[in-house]
Amino acid sequence: MPPRILGTTQSELADAAGALQRGELVAIPTETVYGLAADALSEAACAKIFTLKQRPANDPLIVHISHISQLPMVAVVSVELSSIVDALAAAFWPGPLTMVLPAAPCVPSIVTAGSQTIGVRMPRHPVACAILELAARPLAAPSANMFGSISPTQAEDVAAEFVNSDLLIIDGGRCDIGIESTVLLVEKDCLTILRRGQVNEEMLVATLPTNALDYIRVETRALSSSGLQTKAVSSPGQFLRHYSPRTECYLVMKGGPMLPGAVRAILPARLDGFVVILDCNPALAELEPDALLRSLAGLLPEGTEPARILRAYSVPTLEAAAQSLFETLRRADKLGPACILALPPEPARGLADALLDRLFRAASGRWVE
Repeated sequence: MPPRILGTTQSELADAAGALQRGELVAIPTETVYGLAADALSEAACAKIFTLKQRPANDPLIVHISHISQLPMVAVVSVELSSIVDALAAAFWPGPLTMVLPAAPCVPSIVTAGSQTIGVRMPRHPVACAILELAARPLAAPSANMFGSISPTQAEDVAAEFVNSDLLIIDGGRCDIGIESTVLLVEKDCLTILRRGQVNEEMLVATLPTNALDYIRVETRALSSSGLQTKAVSSPGQFLRHYSPRTECYLVMKGGPMLPGAVRAILPARLDGFVVILDCNPALAELEPDALLRSLAGLLPEGTEPARILRAYSVPTLEAAAQSLFETLRRADKLGPACILALPPEPARGLADALLDRLFRAASGRWVE
């Protein structure tokens, strides 16, 4: 039975909420990407997420709440942490920030991957908010795709991922942000960004006391799939191969990314077919296609068919590139090229680094210049 896509009428949202209350899975839209939702306090329901996604058991789930009053249902906020949690929630909730906090005892270990912490977020997408309210419970909701593949930003993307399931999908339109939330580990003396997203260091600093930049650090991991069943990872999005198309993908970057797991690659001496140039760098917007291809001519093997350019932005902004990143990566993959060459934005604090992170993992850390 194929997936069933519903709209956003009150009766359809009530159907989705009822399914969640019965322990079923429902794909829901959020402002970041579509999520595969289940009752976060039901071990059996959350186990279905891991089964359907083929997700490794040591990769924790992010839990979504409808109001900050639900936070004590899933997390323990000590007196020492309360002021910083309140400040972050006031600034960024609802929105694309996940806070990693000590988990409440009632949270099933399958959600936390056996760790003592839990990631919690309050989405701002009106459909996600409505479903959370109707379901009247926190919802665990990782991206609604097979583990390691490209995150979905439209309902049809979800249906394509789970074509052989009877998954219920709520079509809330295209996601506004297009990449996953920033994941922030909140501790008394330090805030650690575990996964980059739209909320960046400068935005976090603005919520903290003056001269607090040293209070924030960034942790970047690139875990091998060979360790899938070992120790729990600190956050989703930590594996080296992630957000990946079926087609071989390479990051084009002079000097390579300064990230763990980066490996300089050499393109095959012969490529059977054409190459897709995936332009995710708005700084190249004024460069005509012919000029862009000429700049990459020395990179492509002789005899390669003419390359095709896909630009992941309709206007030259990082926000536009982020919103269309996964959608354009899916388009590139569907064309059936010999390989995809991804052009990231120049590294910089903020959204540029979040885009670089997604492309780096889509390419499994492989880069060429």
